[in-house]
Amino acid sequence: MDEVPTLQGLPAWQEPAALEDRLGEWLVNRGLLRRSQLFEALNRAFRERCRLEVAEFVRSWLLMEDHWREDRFRSVTVIFADETESRATILHPTLVLPDLETGSH
Repeated sequence: MDEVPTLQGLPAWQEPAALEDRLGEWLVNRGLLRRSQLFEALNRAFRERCRLEVAEFVRSWLLMEDHWREDRFRSVTVIFADETESRATILHPTLVLPDLETGSH
């Protein structure tokens, strides 16, 4: 039986992506996962990382312009152009201004 892929010798910043690549291929090659399933899972993970990056960028801009506050913008919801309206209505905010009294979202 082949060994599960390892990440020995890789720089720390490459480890997450390398693990996805190696482990995904390992699962596909053994028939434990279809390539289409791997693609869908990686696509979802990438999309959510991008969603958070865009929200962080918008929040940074709002902070710089002094609009990220109680009486202005309290949340950012990132919706991609290919997401249907029905999906968009069920998306939770990507980032939310913490409640100042309780410190929660």
